[in-house]
Amino acid sequence: MSARPAARTLVLAVLVAAGAAPASACLTVVAPHRTSLWQRLTDWTPPAPAAAPSLRVRRGIGPRPADRTGAVYMSSCDDIGFVELTFPTPADSAEVVGYVFEVLAGHAPEGLVPERALRIVPSPRPGDDARRIRLGWIDGATDRQEPLSFVLGIWTVDRAGNRSHTATTVLVRDPGR
Repeated sequence: MSARPAARTLVLAVLVAAGAAPASACLTVVAPHRTSLWQRLTDWTPPAPAAAPSLRVRRGIGPRPADRTGAVYMSSCDDIGFVELTFPTPADSAEVVGYVFEVLAGHAPEGLVPERALRIVPSPRPGDDARRIRLGWIDGATDRQEPLSFVLGIWTVDRAGNRSHTATTVLVRDPGR
């Protein structure tokens, strides 16, 4: 047995004995909405406004006790807050739609609103066909979070780059803690 495989076995044994859990990456997939040159030359009809999405707010959290020894559990995702928007499937689900976001009232956290249109990316989880977009920001790895209250305007954008005439509005609220 060479020294390298023995060293890997030793590291693995130490990790197992220490109760190490597999690392999970802090991952949110967002994709820019792309337009088509052909569609831009032939389509001038704006898409219908977005159907009202359901909303979930997740805030940053502080370290948590892992066990009775005083150890704490922390993750690289602890300081990230999310506004998760789940859109209903549109009547014409064949049309590729992007979404443009803008704060219409109140103050959103810095970095939450993307500068360009986004499209929905299918979930990598089997059986999860939800149409979600997660907007994230650095919220702080603490259990003390300020309240949030703002109105988010959402416009649809089609492959030709046409933007819906009206925005769908969503009130984003979180009481903080």
